[in-house]
Amino acid sequence: MYGSDGLPALIETSALTAENGGDGSQGFIMRPANCDDDIGDDADGAGDFNGDGWPDLVFGAYDPEEAHLLYGRPEAFAPEISIASLELGDGSLGFTMKGRSSDHTGISVSGVGDVNADGRDDMLIGAGQVGPGQNLGAGGAWLLFGTADPFPPRFEMDTLRPSAGGDGTAGVLFLNSFPGAFDTGANVAGIGDVNGDGVNDFAMTSLRTTGLNASTTNVLVVFGRRASAAPAD
Repeated sequence: MYGSDGLPALIETSALTAENGGDGSQGFIMRPANCDDDIGDDADGAGDFNGDGWPDLVFGAYDPEEAHLLYGRPEAFAPEISIASLELGDGSLGFTMKGRSSDHTGISVSGVGDVNADGRDDMLIGAGQVGPGQNLGAGGAWLLFGTADPFPPRFEMDTLRPSAGGDGTAGVLFLNSFPGAFDTGANVAGIGDVNGDGVNDFAMTSLRTTGLNASTTNVLVVFGRRASAAPAD
């Protein structure tokens, strides 16, 4: 839904659809590629990820372990956009970030600003059960660095791992290695520059077992920095 002066007190979102007269001028609806896909589990402004001067939109779909980035643009969008048009497109409209089966990639998403001080906005994608190697684990988050270089329409998150050739330039996987930790990355957020070093920081929540049928919630804060971090695996 696009902002405007004098919004009414009640807006029926069904009015955005083409069948109800929507033409894309008031906003648009993102449609899942499959009827049972849970897109929109989380959504956030991604800043200007590709540096074209227009803010972008990131949204998650942890079933089927995906997140999607839609590039902002001055041209009008169609009233309804299928996720399939991102994954099967040419990358100019946006792209799909694909996790591994059951790793809960896309359970949470956040634009985090520029956390590596390269002048581009970055984004954080929660993955509540991602683990080392081929295994599921305690969870973590994928950090993708903004860039003007084109992403493929389907980007496999596993390519960020060192075992797949990742060197930390495109992004980083943060894995929780605390004993008893689980569901790390179920919530992620950009938090601005909390340590005053001029670089944005971010946070993610994590649960940790503390005893029989007991657990506690922790918040993990990661400081941004100018040098790229080494990717986890």
